[in-house]
Amino acid sequence: VPPGTEGAISLEGTAASLAGGALMALVMLARGLITGVPAWLLVTAVALAATLAESVIGATLQQHLPWLSNELVNGLQTLVAALLALALAVALAPRL
Repeated sequence: VPPGTEGAISLEGTAASLAGGALMALVMLARGLITGVPAWLLVTAVALAATLAESVIGATLQQHLPWLSNELVNGLQTLVAALLALALAVALAPRL
């Protein structure tokens, strides 16, 4: 698809998302907001999953729902990330 297509997923974009999530998790680790490699991996994985979910929402729902703005899709991405992080943190709590 042409660059800029809503919901398009590219290798470069996915790699950049993974790198951004890993960097964000590294900053959180350095600031003491998370501890250990398992938590770093969890934050990195959740960031990537939420980015991919945002692409799916953009590609499927946004074109059919005129009220679903880019800002609302970004808000949904944040909600997906928060819920996924909470669920995984609870499920993996003994190991984190």
